[in-house]
Amino acid sequence: MNANLTSEIAKTSQISTVKAIPKFLKNGDSALVRVIADKGNGRYEGFVSGVKVSFSSAHPLRPGSSFLAKVQLNQNTIVLIPKNNTEIQQKEGVTTLKLSQVAGLLQELGLVPDNISLALVQSAKQMEMKIDSSLLSKIRNMLVRMGNKSRFAGELALLLAEKGINANESELLELIDLLNSREESDDNTNEGGIELLNKANSVKGSWYLFPFEMTLQEKLVGNGTFRLLIGKDDRLKLLNVFCFYGGVDYYFSLEHSDGKCKKIRFNIQKDGFELKEFENQFKNHLDKSKLGFEIEWAEKESVEGSASASEELYSFGGQV
Repeated sequence: MNANLTSEIAKTSQISTVKAIPKFLKNGDSALVRVIADKGNGRYEGFVSGVKVSFSSAHPLRPGSSFLAKVQLNQNTIVLIPKNNTEIQQKEGVTTLKLSQVAGLLQELGLVPDNISLALVQSAKQMEMKIDSSLLSKIRNMLVRMGNKSRFAGELALLLAEKGINANESELLELIDLLNSREESDDNTNEGGIELLNKANSVKGSWYLFPFEMTLQEKLVGNGTFRLLIGKDDRLKLLNVFCFYGGVDYYFSLEHSDGKCKKIRFNIQKDGFELKEFENQFKNHLDKSKLGFEIEWAEKESVEGSASASEELYSFGGQV
């Protein structure tokens, strides 16, 4: 770390401190930051990993801008250092955030203030579920043993609970393997995952999940999953597509409102991927000016699975 950046961290750390470091942010984590309002005097309002917070910045920020940042814990201060080629990084800016209130709000719901609880609340909000602390706590206790599969498992567990279906840990893992498989499926394998998926899709409402395969001359060339979220008004709310093709992971999340697609967010995991080139081809192919929706790049974490990580939390208590 150079001397200038170290100086900026020290200076910024004096601007905003928190009484306790929230458990859902850890040293080295990545966080998606979006600025929504300039409150003056270097103070801003925005979202960090989908949670609405107030924060301060050593450099001017533009409302509507977003960036991925790396979390560093500096004593009682949370410091976010922008990653990638963002406007902020070019200025070597450092932002500190006040996030301790989020941990307190999770505790008010009777939940352990960590990443798993936060993910469950985001997923419940996405499905327009009432916050049931006992249900979320029960699911969380099962998820803590699943490591990096906990968010996927949490989304699926809530999906099943919303449809009145109970699933244990092994059944959830079978379903995750079925949905995330990058190999040719066999009707005689993963019978538990297939049975659970068929049962979920047979119940009306919320998410419907459809694995698919692409073949060429009877040879598997790709596969993935379609996920459709139907809102309480019985209209399509979200269509998520994951596709593994040619050794590359493709993620698309299509947001719908009033029967129309309003925004497409996407991410492509490929070495040497040229974002601008693909983005221009994608926009030209879809002819955005006629279709009338936005197209934007998103971090993988915000579009994979059910894309519940992109949910913005405004309030807690009773219903989010």
